[in-house]
Amino acid sequence: MLRHANINPLIGACLEPGKLCVVIGYCAKGSLRDVLQSRHITMDKIFTTAFASDIVQVLPVSIMLNYFI
Repeated sequence: MLRHANINPLIGACLEPGKLCVVIGYCAKGSLRDVLQSRHITMDKIFTTAFASDIVQVLPVSIMLNYFI
């Protein structure tokens, strides 16, 4: 299983016809879309810098996944 602090883990999935579901790890602030669209989360310079840093840390992992899949 792929594990990285900045990637939400896929715990399991059900692929039976009519019963499709995906189980992923819990995200306290919601999905990425929720965070980006939220009016309650202030995207100050520190938050934006930390957010960009998290994305950069995951890039090598996602490049490897695309290479091997």
